Amino acid sequence: MTDKKFNYKYKRGQVWIETVVYTLIAFAILGAILGFAKPKIEQLQDKSIIEQSIGMLEDIDTTIEEIQTVSGNKREIELSIKKGSLNIDAQNDQIIFEIDSQYLYSEPGIPIKKGSIEIYNNKIGKINKINATK
Repeated sequence: MTDKKFNYKYKRGQVWIETVVYTLIAFAILGAILGFAKPKIEQLQDKSIIEQSIGMLEDIDTTIEEIQTVSGNKREIELSIKKGSLNIDAQNDQIIFEIDSQYLYSEPGIPIKKGSIEIYNNKIGKINKINATK
């Protein structure tokens, strides 16, 4: 009779140990997947934000050009910026969008033109400082 009690307690403890080990393995796998996927997701989000911001700069430029053709014309422009900053330099007649991103938009140090917008990527460590100027 004592042998059966001993075996029952042993098997019951073994089930709990296996459960804990399997749970730890599952957490390790999830951690590894998130460690790889999270930076890629952030890069895709940054790419989307940059593309939307460049489109926004083009819309602002188009609206400003339309306003200049007719005197006394006023327009309202709605802007929504989730990340980065939008600076208006009236003295130099420029609109500048800046964002710190993990996404590599262009070759660092080489400016590119997309329409009338000049995009410059400056790499600082792992971060890319992207500057779009109109």
